[in-house]
Amino acid sequence: MESTSLDLVLTTALEGRMKDLRTRQRILRTLHAQLIENTDDLLRATVEDDRVSREEAQVILSASLSELRAHYDKLDLKEELEAEYSIARKESCLNKRVPFGIVYVVPDVYTAVFSIITALSAAIAAGNCVVIELQDSLRRSPKVLRHCLADLQYNDAVSTVAKRPGPEFMRHCLLVHQMLENNSKQSECLHLLASTPQRTVAIVDRTADANAAAKEIVASRILFQAQGRYSVDQVFVNEYIIEAFHIALTKEIATSLTIKDSKLKANDPRGTNRGPKVASEKPGLPVLEICDRSDPLLHRRQKTLGVIIHKITSLDDAIDTISESGQRLGALYVFAGSDEAKYLSQFISSRATFVNHVPPELQIGPAYPEGFETSIALRYTREMFENPQPERVDDGKVQHSTTLWNHIKDGRSPAILSKACRPLKPTGQGKAGAMDFFLQGMILNLIVCVLPLTALSVVATGKSVSLLYQRFLSR
Repeated sequence: MESTSLDLVLTTALEGRMKDLRTRQRILRTLHAQLIENTDDLLRATVEDDRVSREEAQVILSASLSELRAHYDKLDLKEELEAEYSIARKESCLNKRVPFGIVYVVPDVYTAVFSIITALSAAIAAGNCVVIELQDSLRRSPKVLRHCLADLQYNDAVSTVAKRPGPEFMRHCLLVHQMLENNSKQSECLHLLASTPQRTVAIVDRTADANAAAKEIVASRILFQAQGRYSVDQVFVNEYIIEAFHIALTKEIATSLTIKDSKLKANDPRGTNRGPKVASEKPGLPVLEICDRSDPLLHRRQKTLGVIIHKITSLDDAIDTISESGQRLGALYVFAGSDEAKYLSQFISSRATFVNHVPPELQIGPAYPEGFETSIALRYTREMFENPQPERVDDGKVQHSTTLWNHIKDGRSPAILSKACRPLKPTGQGKAGAMDFFLQGMILNLIVCVLPLTALSVVATGKSVSLLYQRFLSR
């Protein structure tokens, strides 16, 4: 059965049927209707699989529908026809892009509904056929989604499989792997679009608002049971503000747990290791202050509830401690003044830096694909599922190879080389030995401070001499 469906998908891709915009619009509209029709089943499955509240499940489904709507709204028949017939109009189309053909999705188990819909809708909008790997398991979300996709009645364009096909099919596919671990081997594929969860860190500097920082960090650790791929893993707090941050953190946890206490499950990040100091052990959300910098909890992603904090003495201390592992961060949350935030962002390697806030969009779905911007707008963009195919026509301004051949035959190569060897433009930096910064400061200080005082002294002396002359010598 799976082999037959894959053959249909391969045939559809080779014939290019998904390039028709109306077909893509119909599929997205039908998918949207199916998701709405099965809302209750999707919500129940999300609550059970992701261990979240019904309200959080509603947010996840809303985000899924919003991403689908965004991709649907961007489909423009006029733009696509202009790009398709640009050569017929004797016009260049340098930004033309074409779909890969087939997209094979290995979804993240966390918020599976969102993870699948966001990749599926973007791939369809780009004009690709899509195959989704939904392995047989006890989880409810794959079963509900498999039912929704089967009812689309477009099994020649969108299909599901329970296990990975062989290389004879995968070599035609763009592989979207949302749970790729570092250094893991992948089967042969046309191209890889991988998402690798990475450690995320928050820094609370002495210039930060402790209360605002505590609210954002606690929200990040409570939302969706702290399963988000960009939930804060560790918090590095300046020693000058750590007491105020402790107070704000404890207060915010107490306030938040009165609202969501019954929905949290107390999972101590220490496990059986009781080494770290327990700064606060509220039910469901312990706060651990770690003093030993060699503790593994400071250098890995956290998979349980809790807030891990560590004291730092300066900005450079934070940079050295966080960069010790040599791994790039998935996200860096900096709570500090503008100058301090700029310094930290400059010297800590991360895929994205967010100053004085934790974007709520990052709490849902898989990690962003490697090599692309960590944008809060869309998890996947249409361009990720396309290849550039620019088209340029002779409009009288293009260069021809015959021109170069004629230059070579006519012996103009030395002139071409001479032109290419012209010196580069100056950098604008002053010459060695010129007036430097400190000398400029001394001269400015002389002009602003010393010269006015000297002039004032001369004037005062002149007036004093004049008064003495008038009083004693003029008699």
